[in-house]
Amino acid sequence: MNKETRTYIDERIDTLNKRISIAEEALDNLKNHADTDRYLNITKEEWTKDLLIRQTQKEELGAMIIYFKSMSLV
Repeated sequence: MNKETRTYIDERIDTLNKRISIAEEALDNLKNHADTDRYLNITKEEWTKDLLIRQTQKEELGAMIIYFKSMSLV
């Protein structure tokens, strides 16, 4: 194989390796975004559940306060 052919092949290999590297980086970025979205969705669900629990507790506390106030007025 002559030097020009070998140089051309080496350049093509370098170009393809760079493209592969860019594609792998893009796949990693997509995976990271998917992981982030999954985390945010789970966190959002947990926050929603926590908010509902706190709202229920607030309503229960309000009912207890009304009950105890009514007992003291009797």
